[in-house]
Amino acid sequence: MNQLEAPPLAPNTPIAHAQVLIVDDDNETLELLREIVSKEGFQVATAESAPVPRWLARILASAAC
Repeated sequence: MNQLEAPPLAPNTPIAHAQVLIVDDDNETLELLREIVSKEGFQVATAESAPVPRWLARILASAAC
């Protein structure tokens, strides 16, 4: 798994408990993607730059355990 990939979901994990990290340097695109993905039932975290997703992904992954 590379540094930016989240660990795979456990089998039978409801989508409502699945977390998605969206990274984009364009704020309009970031907000549009956040809205679309959250409407599908995912918990969404966003970041506008590359350094943030690395530590945020680690935090989200540890909280999921």
